[in-house]
Amino acid sequence: MTTTTQTSLRQARNFVNIIGYLKKKDLELKTNRNGVEMITGTLTVMTEEGSEHVVRIMKSRLKSDGQPNKTYPGFLTVMNEYVSMADLMDIGKPLEEAMAQCSIVDVKGNLTRNEYVSQQTDEFVSTPAVSCSSATRLAPGAKFTPKAIFELECYIKSIAPEFKNGEDTGRLVVSAIIPVYGGQVIPFEFVVGAEVADDFQSCYEAGCTAMLNGDLINRVEVTSSRASGFGRQMDHNTFVREFLICGGLPPYDEGDAKVFSSEAIAAAMLVRENETIPAIRERNQQQATTSFSAQRPVSNPAIAQAAAGFTY
Repeated sequence: MTTTTQTSLRQARNFVNIIGYLKKKDLELKTNRNGVEMITGTLTVMTEEGSEHVVRIMKSRLKSDGQPNKTYPGFLTVMNEYVSMADLMDIGKPLEEAMAQCSIVDVKGNLTRNEYVSQQTDEFVSTPAVSCSSATRLAPGAKFTPKAIFELECYIKSIAPEFKNGEDTGRLVVSAIIPVYGGQVIPFEFVVGAEVADDFQSCYEAGCTAMLNGDLINRVEVTSSRASGFGRQMDHNTFVREFLICGGLPPYDEGDAKVFSSEAIAAAMLVRENETIPAIRERNQQQATTSFSAQRPVSNPAIAQAAAGFTY
């Protein structure tokens, strides 16, 4: 199996925080090819109507050194006890009640990429994603402000105007590289709003290292029109997913130990292209021929209690 070479890059700060209503919970227990139990799947968190965020979970009962994973019991609790809006609606609750009675979750995680080889096209696929490191449930009746934010360090590869339908939107597209665990890197694309685009360009340039913060945008925009100018109105849905930079600290000074050098970034990108991506291809091929056993999540007593009128 391909072994990824570790570079000299340190792991960047990479933090995501999402607080909102647990809309959907798709988790299951699996046993990997080494016979170790693991929880895999996703949580969908709604921060406002029409705006929701999917976070990925993959937690093994044992760490790579064979020791128990201390975070694993917490994710078992998430799987077996947290109540989603979908759970409640499945037992007949209307939307309003489901929203009032579902679990309110505080999810912490990081920006990552979902990378695999398509079985249909055999092409390498890489899409932005959010990985969950912890999920806690707010106390019933607790006041909270829904949010979906990020804060991270990155190497800015390029800054360019955003064009849509051939027109300059006034916004910026920022291509960045984020160093992650083990000296590896992932590419990521951000946008900067038109109202702060000039300030961003006066502060940052390609090749610098920056600490940035912003909002996760994942919403449905509905536009309406009338067919042939009369009759029933037709709604058209547009799905908007982007990572909007809202602020940041001044770029790190040259010579600062926290700077990601262009040379180290280039070396890490070569490792990604020559080792990491081929390793993903190899792993996907092995998984395609390996049978994984799966079992259903245990019965959720909290759902039955919610049906009796309890609030979570």
